[in-house]
Amino acid sequence: MENYICRTCGVEFTETETPPTSCPICDDPRQYVGWDGQRWTTMAELKAEGHRNDVREEEQGLTGIGMTPSFTIG
Repeated sequence: MENYICRTCGVEFTETETPPTSCPICDDPRQYVGWDGQRWTTMAELKAEGHRNDVREEEQGLTGIGMTPSFTIG
């Protein structure tokens, strides 16, 4: 079982045998689903693609957390 991650918004879902049929965040009219439909990934796939966590001090007392290379709408 995998925790699938939406490739559009980056939300990780509860473990399932197969990817979810849709993402409730991307289905919202204020968001979007890509022309080629809903796409999913896993943490293992992201690591294999070279993604890594990026934690940095933006300024004194403010820590930024992200991913390099960038991923999703964030």
